[in-house]
This record gives sequence, C-alpha cells and structure tokens, in this order.
Amino acid sequence: MKMKAGCSQLKPVVLILIFNSCLYASCQRTGLQVCKLCSGPVLNGTAVGQFCSVSAGRIEGRCCLSNDNTTDPERIIGLDLSNCSLTHVEDLHEASTALMIDLSLNPIVNLSDTAFQGFMELNYMIVPGDIACPGGNVSWSKVEVKEGNRLCEGQKNTCNQTGQLLQLC
Repeated sequence: MKMKAGCSQLKPVVLILIFNSCLYASCQRTGLQVCKLCSGPVLNGTAVGQFCSVSAGRIEGRCCLSNDNTTDPERIIGLDLSNCSLTHVEDLHEASTALMIDLSLNPIVNLSDTAFQGFMELNYMIVPGDIACPGGNVSWSKVEVKEGNRLCEGQKNTCNQTGQLLQLC
C-alpha cells in the first residue's frame, strides 16, 4: 500500500516537472520571433542561405543560427527578410548578433539610423537599391548597387569618424 501511495504522489510532481520543462523551452524560443517575421525558411540560393551553408549554420525560419554549442545555441548569424513586403524596419534587436541581413525585394520607405543600433558584428547587408545603408553609405567600407539592390559590406566603426551615428558611441 505504501508503494501505491508513493506512486500517486509522484504523478503530480512528474506532471509539474514536464509542464515546467515545456514552459522553459517555449520561453527559450521567444528570442526567435524575428525569424518568423516572414513565412517560409531561408532558401539555399539566397545570400543568407549561401552564407549559412558556408558558415555551417542551421536554418530556423528566416534565420541562420550558429551551430557552435559552446556559446549561445540560439545565436542568430544571418537574417533573411527578403521579399517579405516590409515597408518599415522596426525592432530587429533579437538579431543583433547577425553578421548578415538581407532586406532586399521589400517596399521599404526608409531605414532609421537606430534600427540597427548595437549590431556590432553586422558585416554584410542587402537593402533595396533606393535605400541608403544603415548609418549612411559612408558607414560602410564598400557600397554598390547591383541588380536593384544596395550591397553594404564592411561596417565601419563610426566612433572613430565624424558622421550621423557618433552620438551612439
């Protein structure tokens, strides 16, 4: 009889443990909401898809995540928001660790200088051709318009030069 009473007391504990594990797992996934701003996954032929393949990353929604399990397993290294019908780019700070972001093929009106504040590792960005690179084209080592898109490559440290983003240093 003692064994039966112990089992019946164990069931609620196991259920609570399972519930808490599920709740913890769903909380861990909230940082990936930026990966679901557009439907569908990153495609292999896109710039972010190719970057992800070369970087040995893994695709989750519109994000390329680092496969390095020694650091943050949810670290976004690439974000593909191309062809998502975006007219404004607002809070993408969940992807502040991204090395590459593609915003091409969107009817974006303009990009705010603060939209990418804190994106210290961002090295490559694709925006519609009529939009300047974040922080202005002078904030990037190489800027070119190709196939209707503006390619922004090699983000400069704006703290070492005069420009729009100096107040952020």
